Amino acid sequence: MAQFPTLTFTEAGLQMLIQAQNGHTLKFTKGKLGSGVLTDSDNIVKFTDLKTPKMTLPITKVDDSNKELLVLTFDTGNTSLEEGFISRELGVFAQLDNGTETLYAYSNAGNNYDYMPNKDTPVSQSRLEVEIICSTSANVQIVIDKSIMYTTREDVDEMIATHDASDTAHEPAFTAKFKAHNADTDAHKDFVGATAEKAGVRGMVPAPAAGDEGKFLCADGTFKVAKMTTLELVNLLYPVGIIAEFTNDTDPNNIWPGTTWSKMDAGRVLISAGTYTEGTEGGDTYTYTLGDKGGEAKHRLTTEELASHGHGISISSVGNHSHDVGSPEVIIGDMANSFYGSNNPPTKYGKTMNAGAHSLSASIALTGSNFKHENRMPYETVIRWKRTD
Repeated sequence: MAQFPTLTFTEAGLQMLIQAQNGHTLKFTKGKLGSGVLTDSDNIVKFTDLKTPKMTLPITKVDDSNKELLVLTFDTGNTSLEEGFISRELGVFAQLDNGTETLYAYSNAGNNYDYMPNKDTPVSQSRLEVEIICSTSANVQIVIDKSIMYTTREDVDEMIATHDASDTAHEPAFTAKFKAHNADTDAHKDFVGATAEKAGVRGMVPAPAAGDEGKFLCADGTFKVAKMTTLELVNLLYPVGIIAEFTNDTDPNNIWPGTTWSKMDAGRVLISAGTYTEGTEGGDTYTYTLGDKGGEAKHRLTTEELASHGHGISISSVGNHSHDVGSPEVIIGDMANSFYGSNNPPTKYGKTMNAGAHSLSASIALTGSNFKHENRMPYETVIRWKRTD
Protein backbone atom coordinates (compact mmCIF):
# COMPACT_ATOMS: atom_id res chain seq x y z
CA MET A 1 0.00 0.00 0.00
CA ALA A 2 1.32 3.43 -0.93
CA GLN A 3 2.36 5.77 1.90
CA PHE A 4 0.04 8.74 1.57
CA PRO A 5 0.77 11.98 3.46
CA THR A 6 -1.98 14.02 5.15
CA LEU A 7 -4.80 14.96 2.83
CA THR A 8 -5.13 18.57 1.66
CA PHE A 9 -8.46 20.41 1.42
CA THR A 10 -9.42 21.47 -2.06
CA GLU A 11 -11.04 24.83 -2.58
CA ALA A 12 -14.32 23.11 -3.41
CA GLY A 13 -14.02 20.86 -0.34
CA LEU A 14 -13.48 23.79 2.03
CA GLN A 15 -16.42 25.62 0.50
CA MET A 16 -18.68 22.57 1.00
CA LEU A 17 -17.62 22.30 4.66
CA ILE A 18 -18.50 25.95 5.25
CA GLN A 19 -21.88 25.48 3.57
CA ALA A 20 -22.54 22.37 5.70
CA GLN A 21 -22.24 24.54 8.81
CA ASN A 22 -24.93 26.85 7.49
CA GLY A 23 -27.89 24.60 6.83
CA HIS A 24 -26.67 22.48 3.90
CA THR A 25 -25.71 18.77 4.01
CA LEU A 26 -22.20 17.52 3.23
CA LYS A 27 -22.33 13.98 1.83
CA PHE A 28 -19.15 11.87 1.47
CA THR A 29 -19.67 9.51 -1.49
CA LYS A 30 -16.47 7.62 -2.47
CA GLY A 31 -12.71 7.59 -2.82
CA LYS A 32 -10.38 7.20 -5.79
CA LEU A 33 -6.87 5.91 -6.47
CA GLY A 34 -4.83 7.29 -9.36
CA SER A 35 -1.35 7.34 -10.87
CA GLY A 36 -0.85 11.07 -11.52
CA VAL A 37 2.48 12.76 -10.80
CA LEU A 38 2.51 16.23 -9.30
CA THR A 39 4.50 18.99 -11.01
CA ASP A 40 5.64 22.36 -9.71
CA SER A 41 2.83 24.07 -11.53
CA ASP A 42 0.08 21.98 -9.92
CA ASN A 43 -2.11 23.72 -7.31
CA ILE A 44 -3.86 21.01 -5.28
CA VAL A 45 -6.50 23.35 -3.82
CA LYS A 46 -7.82 23.94 -7.34
CA PHE A 47 -8.21 20.21 -8.13
CA THR A 48 -11.72 18.88 -8.74
CA ASP A 49 -10.57 15.32 -9.61
CA LEU A 50 -7.41 13.19 -9.65
CA LYS A 51 -4.88 13.92 -12.35
CA THR A 52 -5.02 10.31 -13.57
CA PRO A 53 -7.87 8.41 -11.87
CA LYS A 54 -7.62 4.63 -12.15
CA MET A 55 -9.85 3.03 -9.52
CA THR A 56 -13.00 3.97 -7.56
CA LEU A 57 -13.11 3.04 -3.87
CA PRO A 58 -16.53 2.55 -2.24
CA ILE A 59 -16.89 3.58 1.41
CA THR A 60 -17.59 0.53 3.57
CA LYS A 61 -17.36 1.92 7.10
CA VAL A 62 -17.20 5.16 9.04
CA ASP A 63 -16.10 6.04 12.56
CA ASP A 64 -17.75 9.32 13.58
CA SER A 65 -17.07 9.13 17.31
CA ASN A 66 -14.99 12.27 16.86
CA LYS A 67 -17.14 14.71 14.90
CA GLU A 68 -14.13 16.83 14.01
CA LEU A 69 -12.09 13.94 12.55
CA LEU A 70 -14.05 11.31 10.63
CA VAL A 71 -12.37 8.01 9.78
CA LEU A 72 -13.54 6.60 6.43
CA THR A 73 -12.67 3.01 5.55
CA PHE A 74 -12.23 1.94 1.90
CA ASP A 75 -11.86 -1.71 0.89
CA THR A 76 -9.73 -2.14 -2.25
CA GLY A 77 -9.50 -5.08 -4.61
CA ASN A 78 -8.52 -5.79 -8.23
CA THR A 79 -11.17 -8.36 -9.19
CA SER A 80 -12.60 -5.99 -11.80
CA LEU A 81 -9.45 -4.04 -12.63
CA GLU A 82 -8.64 -4.36 -16.36
CA GLU A 83 -5.29 -2.59 -16.28
CA GLY A 84 -2.68 -2.43 -13.55
CA PHE A 85 -1.37 0.95 -12.42
CA ILE A 86 1.01 2.71 -10.07
CA SER A 87 -1.05 3.75 -7.05
CA ARG A 88 0.19 7.24 -6.25
CA GLU A 89 -2.90 9.49 -5.95
CA LEU A 90 -5.69 9.36 -3.31
CA GLY A 91 -8.82 11.47 -3.36
CA VAL A 92 -11.97 11.69 -1.22
CA PHE A 93 -15.11 12.87 -2.99
CA ALA A 94 -18.24 14.56 -1.65
CA GLN A 95 -21.27 16.53 -2.75
CA LEU A 96 -23.29 19.34 -1.21
CA ASP A 97 -26.94 18.39 -0.78
CA ASN A 98 -27.76 16.65 -4.10
CA GLY A 99 -25.23 18.57 -6.16
CA THR A 100 -22.33 17.35 -8.30
CA GLU A 101 -19.65 15.15 -6.75
CA THR A 102 -16.30 16.88 -6.54
CA LEU A 103 -12.90 16.34 -4.93
CA TYR A 104 -13.02 17.20 -1.21
CA ALA A 105 -9.43 16.35 -0.23
CA TYR A 106 -6.32 15.11 -2.05
CA SER A 107 -3.01 13.34 -1.27
CA ASN A 108 -0.10 12.14 -3.40
CA ALA A 109 2.41 9.46 -2.31
CA GLY A 110 5.09 10.65 -4.74
CA ASN A 111 7.91 8.10 -4.77
CA ASN A 112 6.25 6.12 -1.93
CA TYR A 113 3.81 4.61 -4.39
CA ASP A 114 2.60 1.03 -4.75
CA TYR A 115 1.63 -1.05 -7.78
CA MET A 116 -1.86 -2.45 -8.24
CA PRO A 117 -1.91 -5.38 -10.76
CA ASN A 118 -4.92 -6.14 -12.95
CA LYS A 119 -7.52 -8.80 -12.26
CA ASP A 120 -5.37 -11.53 -13.79
CA THR A 121 -3.07 -11.32 -10.78
CA PRO A 122 -5.30 -11.74 -7.78
CA VAL A 123 -4.17 -9.94 -4.66
CA SER A 124 -5.36 -10.22 -1.10
CA GLN A 125 -7.88 -7.60 -0.23
CA SER A 126 -6.55 -4.61 1.65
CA ARG A 127 -8.23 -1.95 3.71
CA LEU A 128 -7.54 1.74 3.46
CA GLU A 129 -8.49 4.05 6.35
CA VAL A 130 -8.53 7.79 5.71
CA GLU A 131 -8.93 10.56 8.29
CA ILE A 132 -11.05 13.49 7.13
CA ILE A 133 -11.15 16.84 8.92
CA CYS A 134 -14.73 17.95 9.54
CA SER A 135 -16.71 20.07 12.05
CA THR A 136 -19.03 19.32 14.96
CA SER A 137 -21.52 21.89 13.66
CA ALA A 138 -21.62 20.53 10.10
CA ASN A 139 -24.49 18.42 8.75
CA VAL A 140 -22.67 15.33 7.45
CA GLN A 141 -23.82 12.13 5.74
CA ILE A 142 -21.75 9.15 4.63
CA VAL A 143 -22.69 7.03 1.61
CA ILE A 144 -21.70 3.46 2.47
CA ASP A 145 -21.75 0.87 -0.32
CA LYS A 146 -22.84 -2.37 1.34
CA SER A 147 -22.79 -4.32 -1.91
CA ILE A 148 -18.99 -4.57 -1.72
CA MET A 149 -17.88 -5.87 1.63
CA TYR A 150 -14.80 -7.82 2.59
CA THR A 151 -15.19 -8.81 6.21
CA THR A 152 -12.10 -9.30 8.33
CA ARG A 153 -11.71 -11.12 11.63
CA GLU A 154 -11.59 -7.72 13.27
CA ASP A 155 -14.96 -6.85 11.72
CA VAL A 156 -16.52 -10.08 12.96
CA ASP A 157 -15.22 -9.64 16.50
CA GLU A 158 -16.49 -6.08 16.57
CA MET A 159 -19.93 -7.06 15.26
CA ILE A 160 -20.24 -9.88 17.81
CA ALA A 161 -19.28 -7.54 20.65
CA THR A 162 -21.80 -4.94 19.48
CA HIS A 163 -24.48 -7.58 19.13
CA ASP A 164 -23.91 -9.06 22.57
CA ALA A 165 -23.90 -5.62 24.18
CA SER A 166 -27.36 -4.82 22.78
CA ASP A 167 -30.32 -5.20 25.14
CA THR A 168 -32.47 -6.52 22.30
CA ALA A 169 -29.85 -8.76 20.62
CA HIS A 170 -31.50 -12.04 21.62
CA GLU A 171 -34.92 -10.77 22.63
CA PRO A 172 -37.02 -12.81 20.14
CA ALA A 173 -35.27 -16.08 20.99
CA PHE A 174 -35.33 -15.42 24.72
CA THR A 175 -38.97 -14.33 24.62
CA ALA A 176 -40.04 -17.52 22.90
CA LYS A 177 -38.05 -19.64 25.34
CA PHE A 178 -39.44 -17.80 28.35
CA LYS A 179 -43.00 -18.17 27.11
CA ALA A 180 -42.56 -21.89 26.61
CA HIS A 181 -40.83 -22.21 29.96
CA ASN A 182 -43.48 -20.30 31.87
CA ALA A 183 -46.27 -22.21 30.14
CA ASP A 184 -44.85 -25.47 31.49
CA THR A 185 -46.70 -26.17 34.75
CA ASP A 186 -43.80 -28.32 35.92
CA ALA A 187 -41.12 -25.73 35.14
CA HIS A 188 -41.10 -24.28 38.66
CA LYS A 189 -41.44 -26.32 41.81
CA ASP A 190 -43.84 -25.18 44.52
CA PHE A 191 -42.38 -24.40 47.90
CA VAL A 192 -42.44 -27.13 50.52
CA GLY A 193 -44.31 -26.16 53.68
CA ALA A 194 -42.85 -26.35 57.16
CA THR A 195 -43.83 -28.80 59.86
CA ALA A 196 -43.22 -28.89 63.58
CA GLU A 197 -40.16 -31.04 62.96
CA LYS A 198 -38.80 -29.79 59.64
CA ALA A 199 -38.23 -26.45 57.95
CA GLY A 200 -39.81 -25.75 54.59
CA VAL A 201 -38.07 -25.35 51.22
CA ARG A 202 -38.48 -22.17 49.22
CA GLY A 203 -40.14 -22.29 45.82
CA MET A 204 -43.07 -20.96 43.84
CA VAL A 205 -46.46 -20.19 45.40
CA PRO A 206 -48.78 -23.12 44.66
CA ALA A 207 -51.79 -22.39 42.49
CA PRO A 208 -55.01 -22.10 44.52
CA ALA A 209 -57.88 -24.33 43.49
CA ALA A 210 -61.26 -23.06 42.35
CA GLY A 211 -63.26 -21.92 45.37
CA ASP A 212 -60.16 -20.98 47.39
CA GLU A 213 -60.51 -17.26 46.68
CA GLY A 214 -61.33 -16.51 50.32
CA LYS A 215 -58.50 -18.58 51.77
CA PHE A 216 -54.94 -17.68 52.70
CA LEU A 217 -51.72 -19.59 52.10
CA CYS A 218 -50.40 -21.05 55.32
CA ALA A 219 -46.70 -21.74 56.02
CA ASP A 220 -47.41 -25.46 55.89
CA GLY A 221 -48.10 -25.09 52.16
CA THR A 222 -51.88 -25.37 52.26
CA PHE A 223 -54.70 -22.89 51.72
CA LYS A 224 -56.84 -22.34 54.78
CA VAL A 225 -59.93 -20.34 55.68
CA ALA A 226 -59.18 -17.20 57.66
CA LYS A 227 -60.42 -17.61 61.22
CA MET A 228 -61.44 -13.97 61.52
CA THR A 229 -62.72 -11.44 58.99
CA THR A 230 -61.81 -7.78 59.06
CA LEU A 231 -65.19 -6.88 60.52
CA GLU A 232 -64.82 -9.53 63.19
CA LEU A 233 -61.44 -8.13 64.12
CA VAL A 234 -62.84 -4.59 64.29
CA ASN A 235 -65.73 -5.81 66.44
CA LEU A 236 -63.20 -7.41 68.77
CA LEU A 237 -61.00 -4.34 69.08
CA TYR A 238 -63.70 -1.65 68.84
CA PRO A 239 -66.98 -2.92 70.35
CA VAL A 240 -70.17 -0.83 70.41
CA GLY A 241 -69.82 1.97 72.96
CA ILE A 242 -66.09 2.42 72.58
CA ILE A 243 -64.71 5.89 71.94
CA ALA A 244 -62.01 6.61 69.36
CA GLU A 245 -60.11 9.88 69.08
CA PHE A 246 -58.39 11.20 65.92
CA THR A 247 -56.10 14.17 65.42
CA ASN A 248 -57.28 14.46 61.79
CA ASP A 249 -60.58 14.21 59.89
CA THR A 250 -60.58 10.39 59.69
CA ASP A 251 -64.13 9.00 59.61
CA PRO A 252 -64.30 5.48 61.13
CA ASN A 253 -67.52 4.85 59.18
CA ASN A 254 -65.36 4.84 56.03
CA ILE A 255 -62.32 2.89 57.21
CA TRP A 256 -64.34 0.19 58.97
CA PRO A 257 -67.32 -0.70 56.75
CA GLY A 258 -70.14 -2.44 58.57
CA THR A 259 -69.77 -0.29 61.68
CA THR A 260 -71.62 2.90 62.70
CA TRP A 261 -69.97 5.80 64.50
CA SER A 262 -71.27 9.21 65.58
CA LYS A 263 -69.37 12.31 66.60
CA MET A 264 -69.57 13.17 70.28
CA ASP A 265 -70.48 16.64 71.59
CA ALA A 266 -67.74 19.17 71.02
CA GLY A 267 -66.06 20.96 73.90
CA ARG A 268 -66.43 18.23 76.55
CA VAL A 269 -63.92 16.14 78.48
CA LEU A 270 -64.53 12.61 79.72
CA ILE A 271 -64.81 11.60 83.35
CA SER A 272 -65.11 8.10 84.81
CA ALA A 273 -68.46 7.01 86.24
CA GLY A 274 -68.58 6.23 89.97
CA THR A 275 -68.10 7.88 93.35
CA TYR A 276 -65.09 10.04 94.13
CA THR A 277 -63.97 11.62 97.42
CA GLU A 278 -61.50 14.49 97.48
CA GLY A 279 -58.52 14.12 99.73
CA THR A 280 -57.70 11.25 102.07
CA GLU A 281 -60.35 12.05 104.67
CA GLY A 282 -62.97 14.64 105.35
CA GLY A 283 -63.18 15.75 101.69
CA ASP A 284 -66.24 16.26 99.53
CA THR A 285 -67.71 13.20 97.82
CA TYR A 286 -68.96 13.29 94.22
CA THR A 287 -71.04 10.69 92.39
CA TYR A 288 -70.98 10.46 88.57
CA THR A 289 -73.62 8.36 86.82
CA LEU A 290 -72.98 6.97 83.33
CA GLY A 291 -74.31 9.43 80.75
CA ASP A 292 -74.39 12.43 83.09
CA LYS A 293 -73.29 15.80 81.73
CA GLY A 294 -72.15 18.81 83.69
CA GLY A 295 -69.57 21.49 84.21
CA GLU A 296 -68.98 24.87 82.61
CA ALA A 297 -66.11 26.24 80.57
CA LYS A 298 -66.52 29.56 82.41
CA HIS A 299 -68.49 30.32 85.64
CA ARG A 300 -69.43 33.47 87.57
CA LEU A 301 -68.78 32.86 91.26
CA THR A 302 -71.67 33.19 93.73
CA THR A 303 -71.37 34.63 97.26
CA GLU A 304 -71.31 31.14 98.75
CA GLU A 305 -68.40 30.19 96.49
CA LEU A 306 -66.21 33.10 97.60
CA ALA A 307 -63.36 32.38 99.97
CA SER A 308 -63.57 33.91 103.45
CA HIS A 309 -61.97 37.39 103.39
CA GLY A 310 -62.17 40.89 104.92
CA HIS A 311 -62.34 44.50 103.70
CA GLY A 312 -60.72 47.65 105.08
CA ILE A 313 -63.10 50.44 106.33
CA SER A 314 -62.51 54.18 106.18
CA ILE A 315 -64.38 56.33 108.83
CA SER A 316 -64.78 60.11 108.55
CA SER A 317 -65.74 62.55 111.39
CA VAL A 318 -68.80 64.89 111.30
CA GLY A 319 -67.09 67.98 112.84
CA ASN A 320 -66.03 69.58 116.15
CA HIS A 321 -68.58 69.99 119.06
CA SER A 322 -68.62 70.72 122.83
CA HIS A 323 -70.61 70.06 126.06
CA ASP A 324 -71.54 72.55 128.86
CA VAL A 325 -70.85 71.72 132.50
CA GLY A 326 -73.28 73.10 135.13
CA SER A 327 -72.42 74.47 138.64
CA PRO A 328 -71.34 71.75 141.04
CA GLU A 329 -74.15 71.16 143.51
CA VAL A 330 -73.42 67.80 144.96
CA ILE A 331 -71.08 67.78 147.93
CA ILE A 332 -69.93 64.50 149.21
CA GLY A 333 -68.51 64.88 152.66
CA ASP A 334 -69.04 62.81 155.74
CA MET A 335 -71.29 60.49 153.73
CA ALA A 336 -68.37 59.67 151.60
CA ASN A 337 -66.36 58.84 154.61
CA SER A 338 -68.62 55.94 155.33
CA PHE A 339 -67.51 54.50 151.99
CA TYR A 340 -64.00 55.68 151.54
CA GLY A 341 -62.85 56.48 155.02
CA SER A 342 -62.24 59.70 156.84
CA ASN A 343 -59.13 60.49 154.92
CA ASN A 344 -61.10 61.41 151.78
CA PRO A 345 -61.60 65.16 151.56
CA PRO A 346 -64.95 66.59 150.54
CA THR A 347 -65.35 66.68 146.76
CA LYS A 348 -67.69 68.61 144.46
CA TYR A 349 -69.13 66.93 141.42
CA GLY A 350 -70.96 68.24 138.32
CA LYS A 351 -72.47 66.83 135.06
CA THR A 352 -72.34 67.94 131.42
CA MET A 353 -75.35 69.16 129.60
CA ASN A 354 -76.91 67.11 126.75
CA ALA A 355 -75.72 68.74 123.47
CA GLY A 356 -77.72 66.56 121.04
CA ALA A 357 -77.02 63.48 118.83
CA HIS A 358 -74.27 63.29 116.10
CA SER A 359 -73.26 60.63 113.49
CA LEU A 360 -70.16 59.07 111.83
CA SER A 361 -69.89 57.72 108.19
CA ALA A 362 -67.81 54.74 106.77
CA SER A 363 -67.19 53.35 103.17
CA ILE A 364 -65.88 49.99 101.82
CA ALA A 365 -63.98 50.11 98.48
CA LEU A 366 -65.23 47.89 95.59
CA THR A 367 -62.87 45.37 93.92
CA GLY A 368 -63.20 42.84 91.01
CA SER A 369 -64.53 43.12 87.41
CA ASN A 370 -67.49 40.72 87.62
CA PHE A 371 -65.97 38.49 84.86
CA LYS A 372 -66.65 34.75 84.67
CA HIS A 373 -64.03 32.44 86.15
CA GLU A 374 -61.97 30.34 83.63
CA ASN A 375 -62.26 26.63 84.53
CA ARG A 376 -60.53 24.99 81.53
CA MET A 377 -57.14 23.36 81.85
CA PRO A 378 -54.59 23.54 78.95
CA TYR A 379 -56.01 21.51 76.06
CA GLU A 380 -55.48 20.16 72.53
CA THR A 381 -58.48 19.59 70.26
CA VAL A 382 -59.24 16.19 68.69
CA ILE A 383 -62.29 14.65 66.99
CA ARG A 384 -64.01 12.09 69.20
CA TRP A 385 -66.21 9.33 67.77
CA LYS A 386 -68.42 6.86 69.64
CA ARG A 387 -69.39 3.57 68.07
CA THR A 388 -73.16 3.21 68.15
CA ASP A 389 -73.67 0.04 66.09
